[in-house]
Amino acid sequence: MTARNGIRLSVLSLFLACLAILHAGCAASSARRKGADFLGNDRFEEAVQWLETARSEDPGNAEICRDLGIAYYRKLDFQNALRFLLESFVTDSTDSRTLFYLGTLYETLKDYPRAMDIYRRYTETDRDGRMAGLLEARLTRLIRLRMQEEAKAALAAESSIDVSALSDDAVAVLYFRNLGKRRDLDPVRKGLADMMITDLSKVKALRVVERIRMQKMLEEMGLGASGLVSDATAPRVGRLLGASRLIQGSFLDLAKETVRLDAGCVAVGKNRAAASSRAQGKWNAFFRLEKDLVFSVLDRLGIQPTQAERDAIAPVPTENFLAFLAYCRGIDYEDRGMYMDAGREFRKAAELDPGYGPASEGADRSDRLTVSMTPVADLERIFRNRVDEIGPAAETRAAGSGTEEETTEETAAETETGPAEESPGPVIRADAAETGTDAGFQPTTPSLQPDAPWVNRMFDTADLLDRGFLPGVDQRRPTQEQEQPAFGNSASFELSIPLPPE
Repeated sequence: MTARNGIRLSVLSLFLACLAILHAGCAASSARRKGADFLGNDRFEEAVQWLETARSEDPGNAEICRDLGIAYYRKLDFQNALRFLLESFVTDSTDSRTLFYLGTLYETLKDYPRAMDIYRRYTETDRDGRMAGLLEARLTRLIRLRMQEEAKAALAAESSIDVSALSDDAVAVLYFRNLGKRRDLDPVRKGLADMMITDLSKVKALRVVERIRMQKMLEEMGLGASGLVSDATAPRVGRLLGASRLIQGSFLDLAKETVRLDAGCVAVGKNRAAASSRAQGKWNAFFRLEKDLVFSVLDRLGIQPTQAERDAIAPVPTENFLAFLAYCRGIDYEDRGMYMDAGREFRKAAELDPGYGPASEGADRSDRLTVSMTPVADLERIFRNRVDEIGPAAETRAAGSGTEEETTEETAAETETGPAEESPGPVIRADAAETGTDAGFQPTTPSLQPDAPWVNRMFDTADLLDRGFLPGVDQRRPTQEQEQPAFGNSASFELSIPLPPE
């Protein structure tokens, strides 16, 4: 064979190889288009068949894996849906459709930490779109659902709790008792505790239990309606919250426009109350009295705050007691799942004192919680409609163009017609509970966050889950934890984790 013939054969072989690759690519593209068409027409079996063919011809294609995962998701085969959506996610972690369906799948499977991590990634990819606003609102609800799960886990592990191992710097502030006869002041019980939690959280030497987390624990213990904890029950609450010390207090409406505030500290392990602190004065000085009480409690705890910490605690959030009372009612409505009523009270507080920051934050939070009640099926419908409007080419750039304010106003009317309690978990489709599809499988997923002992996990929840983009949503975390790495910096190694049953 001459050199020229050898060159011709090499060129021919290369041409045939390129032709084969082109043919395979065309075949995969054709199969993918057919699969996408069937998926768009809700013919999931045919969609899966064509997309499986496309994947076999082009196995590294992230978009094919994504569409295949969506097809399995919509036919309620969660095991395969998770498998292919994760495969797509590993290849392209910024694709909005992959992130949306992977996040809602994790939420449906009640894997709240991973759902929150994926939703956060979505909001970072699409900061201004309508779906980003909806998912930010959803994160607010998932934070509370996770706290509820942690409360259940603590109750289940109660017998194994070693009181001596509880951290000395962990403190919980219980709701104050109203010792007077004015029942219209009952909401102050929670508002006063809320203020004290806010102030004590500014002291680096303390780890203060979040009010929402305490509320979830009280609900699991059957004490959520009143929020009142007896002297006999208090040590148990402290153990379950991982707090070595409890602050219990009361307030009393006295004659001549006078109020008395009392607070004492209970050492959980010793079950012994220390001397109580007291502040008394006119109602119009109520907020200054609360500050005096906080500094007195710190002294009882043996903690000397720095000057910077004292300066951070000293400012009062409002001088308007009516605004504060409306804020307290908002907290109570929020705890009862009556988010629209809560929002009305928070906005009333903000109107009475436009500079009252917690009131504005509460109004924003209640709006988010109202929006967050959207069922997963409706959330998916909104997402699909938006993708159809903007087209596949634009979906990764932005999943929507509405503002967060528009989202809140539009969806609030759609999602809440009256008081609503938080449901234990979302539902993708009406028939999902009947199928029982893949409830107990054990998928292998990228590790997003290693599991921690339940006490540490409970203390870290608010810090790790609220960081960065949820203003006013339970952000009062211990100061010393603020420099921890952000949640969601995931590695690509694998960890097999059993999912909870439906």
